[in-house]
Amino acid sequence: MELTVMKNMLREATAVVAVGSFFVALVAGEVQQATAATVAYDFEINLTSGTFAGQTGFGQVTYDDAVLTGFGEEIIEVDDGLSIVFNFAGQDYTEADDVGFDPAVFPSAFFNNGVLNGIDFVVPVLPNTALWLTNNASFSDPANPGCELKLGVCEGTIDTNGIFSASTANSVGAVTYVLVPEPATLAGLLSLSTLGIALGRKRKQAA
Repeated sequence: MELTVMKNMLREATAVVAVGSFFVALVAGEVQQATAATVAYDFEINLTSGTFAGQTGFGQVTYDDAVLTGFGEEIIEVDDGLSIVFNFAGQDYTEADDVGFDPAVFPSAFFNNGVLNGIDFVVPVLPNTALWLTNNASFSDPANPGCELKLGVCEGTIDTNGIFSASTANSVGAVTYVLVPEPATLAGLLSLSTLGIALGRKRKQAA
């Protein structure tokens, strides 16, 4: 009799452990899914001199943050899930339009502690002419001093071999990046806004 009771107790304990393990695994999976998300940055270019002086362009960079550690300087490419869309002068471009497109090399995005610093993206906007959206680096090449702008953009030429060369005589400008809030963040902000309106109404009624 005692042996039967012990067996039943052991079975119940085993069942409890199994159920607990299931829920732990389920929660862990949900947490992992929640922490890995597609991140997007909107960006805008403003050309201040040269051929395209006064013109602007806009686009978006997206990637899966699971490929980043979030520590130090990191680089990702198309093979890592990097995606770029860009519009300039009414024309749409994607990462595949990069002059030196190679999913393992170009275009690329540069990060510092998980924050986007800039992209390396060369877009052909006219025959034999391209815009180079540069990463957040200081360029010491004396042949291209016009591109010594952090988060900058400059115009250059494309030769018959498809090689891009920047020039100080061409357009230069700046690129700005803005992180796009995640849907959950937007929902939270909306909830806070709604709460603020409700509290405001109560205050007015109380007055």
